[in-house]
Amino acid sequence: MHSAVLPRFNLPFPNPFRVYNSPMPTLRSRDGRKRDAPPNGSPTPARTHKRQHDATRPGSDGSGPMVPMPAMVPGAKVMPLVENCGVLSGGGKGGDAKLVRYVALLRGINVGGRRVKMDRLREIFIGMGFTRVSTFIASGNVIFSTGDDPATLGARIEERLEQVLGWDVTTFIRTPHALTQIAAHRPADHTEDRALYIIFIHSPASVDLRERFAALDAPSDRFTLSDSGCEIFWSITTKISESPLFGGKFEKAIKGVANSTRNTTSLAKLVAKLGSD
Repeated sequence: MHSAVLPRFNLPFPNPFRVYNSPMPTLRSRDGRKRDAPPNGSPTPARTHKRQHDATRPGSDGSGPMVPMPAMVPGAKVMPLVENCGVLSGGGKGGDAKLVRYVALLRGINVGGRRVKMDRLREIFIGMGFTRVSTFIASGNVIFSTGDDPATLGARIEERLEQVLGWDVTTFIRTPHALTQIAAHRPADHTEDRALYIIFIHSPASVDLRERFAALDAPSDRFTLSDSGCEIFWSITTKISESPLFGGKFEKAIKGVANSTRNTTSLAKLVAKLGSD
């Protein structure tokens, strides 16, 4: 897995590259759908976030801003973009040939007042018809198998979790194959004395998002993209909470883009669990 584009976000981007014109799968809208109230009988709160693909991504007609292809670092091997952020790029050991193994990375689980036990989380996923459901640590990592349409999995899980838990749980879906590549990747300028975090997003980063992170780039905080453009690698000299970017500047840069962050240590352990699952 090679660093794509953004070698320390040197801008402006050269654009002698072809755009990636395959449209992202359109998720079915949930606007107007009837939702069940949470178990306590209180009305389901209005959603503060709706899953949507990057509005600046080029359409099938080639319209929209030029988005450079991956691996524009001189000499780097050009890797194809992974469709739908790795969701369609092959699963793990699903048992039944019709079933595919997935991992749901949930944002904001057991943070602040949003508490849920892992056995309850597993029950919710089993209730949705998923099989071979397991969880990894208590931060919202659920492994499961299904033959359902991968393009709508995230939205379905988000909707059901909101119905049952009573709050919005942004969900990112990846296959074991994609997560294994992500966990093994190290940006070209990353050294082992630095910490590495992975920021998951729903669709390939737009030029606008890249430019916002380019403005944050510094020797202490470096950012690169995965081949798919759906993960941002944050290489940092300190703990993430001690970075001058933590909080205000980071939140301003990623404003409007649903995201969830994992560190490489926990991600590597999750991948190891997938290998023995």
